[in-house]
Amino acid sequence: ASLDEAAFRADYMVVTAESDILSAQHTIAFQEATGWEALPPSFSPLQEGTLRVTGRQGGTVAVFNVLAADHVDDEETGYDTLFLDTDKDLANGYTELHPGKWAATAISPRLHSGAYFCLTASDDITAVVYQSRICYSRARPSELVRTVNAKFGFPPPVPDLKALSSGWISPRQYRDMAELRAQWMMEVVLHVYQTYQPDLLLTSQGIIAQCAQPFLLVDERQEGYTPELAGVYASHLQRAHSLADVNLGRLLSCVNLENTILFVLSGHGMMPAHTSVRLNTILGDAWLQRWGRRNDQLVNDEPNS
Repeated sequence: ASLDEAAFRADYMVVTAESDILSAQHTIAFQEATGWEALPPSFSPLQEGTLRVTGRQGGTVAVFNVLAADHVDDEETGYDTLFLDTDKDLANGYTELHPGKWAATAISPRLHSGAYFCLTASDDITAVVYQSRICYSRARPSELVRTVNAKFGFPPPVPDLKALSSGWISPRQYRDMAELRAQWMMEVVLHVYQTYQPDLLLTSQGIIAQCAQPFLLVDERQEGYTPELAGVYASHLQRAHSLADVNLGRLLSCVNLENTILFVLSGHGMMPAHTSVRLNTILGDAWLQRWGRRNDQLVNDEPNS
């Protein structure tokens, strides 16, 4: 949605924006921790490292000191908790990461932007942390974006299909990303509706489409299909439908259906994809299409009829 094009402008608008800083997987090498204040308890010697968020051109966007602690009393050296901090003083605030769980961290105070982090693996010498795209809110009028930033914080990112495909995050963590975003969006929608009582309210709940894209595994011809995996993916997709239903119920609880009409629409349908069809190859094999070079460019030469 555009805040600036008059043809699409509403009295009250909230859209989420992504910076050009892509998601990343960080491997953090540990060394002995020094110079920290307000240290947490740990069953293994505290370790430290550095997490650096960089832009497309390699420039540094944010730097976090990382403190690794062991909160499991199992007589083995390992680190299950990371503290992200900018000044090595935990007394004045930090972000705490646990295995498989999401934690939000502010990046730019000016934009009110931030990223979500997840500890995906760790041992006694390294930790692996996933960092999402950096997101922020845009809204009209300006008082609305100030309220959204203050009350709800920066928006969670769209679930990262590339990270899931690359193995950076698990299917469960992908689904959790979708849930976090859906819940944030519904909180903002309810605030706008209850505060301004608009005559027309349009909102999007993308969680079903976002989860159907990787989890619609129902045909034996699909790549990677097994009955066991199909069952796991079906549970993720069912959970997405359930949350969408819960969010719709929250909106309905605020609406007087005696004087309000509510439409629930789908932008498109989805089907499981299992076979790639290369039409140009088929047409070429049938001599209905030819490809050649003209002026060092690949061009489509239609055959004579």
